[in-house]
Amino acid sequence: MESTLCIPGNWADRNELLQSIITTSNGRYLPGGFMLFDSQEKRHCILEVVDHDPKMYEAFAIAGRPTGYSAAALSKIAAHKLVVYITTETGNLADAKYLADTAAMLLHAGGLGVKVETTGKAFEKEQWLEQLTDFEENKLYPLFVLDSIVDREQNVYSCGMHNLGLPDTIVSGVPFQEAVNLMQTFHYYQLMEQPVITNNQTFSTAPDAPVYIITEETEQPYQGDELFENPFGMWRLTPAS
Repeated sequence: MESTLCIPGNWADRNELLQSIITTSNGRYLPGGFMLFDSQEKRHCILEVVDHDPKMYEAFAIAGRPTGYSAAALSKIAAHKLVVYITTETGNLADAKYLADTAAMLLHAGGLGVKVETTGKAFEKEQWLEQLTDFEENKLYPLFVLDSIVDREQNVYSCGMHNLGLPDTIVSGVPFQEAVNLMQTFHYYQLMEQPVITNNQTFSTAPDAPVYIITEETEQPYQGDELFENPFGMWRLTPAS
């Protein structure tokens, strides 16, 4: 599968952007056509550059709510001149890290912030770069996953685990914050332990904590959505009693 990041900036034109990429990366990244080639890793991202988008402010304002996007940072987004989209194959931690690092390079080259198009979550420049400082793999989770979405039936679910190569989760019959905490523990368990999970297996966050039944969710909330639907599936956690 592919993941896409959106990075607005104040480059005067495409030529200034491309020159800034080459200079900032010391020639490691070489733009060519619709590609951004990495001469060190011998791989590439699809590169799309578009002019000022008047809808970008609202998009970042909505996607930035979970991360506390500030009014000052949003004002910079509103004044952007170009928007860069980078897309590459993901589905595992190594590929997600590569995409995150490429976005960091673009931020150093003049980008103003990052919106994860395949999650719907936005970050201020400093927030994104901070997550990649003293890097550990578990820091990819808050960058690529939103785990606090609520539907009309008060189910709490996540979006974005497909960027990391794992199923998303929906939690039923549990208060909101408890559901978020449960989901985060369940997700980190999968990320760090890489267990084999089967339908109707049980899960608990601790020996004396409540037990939940894991079942396959066949109707994802984002089913049919090219950006958000998870090709790796979705688990539903339901209290065992």
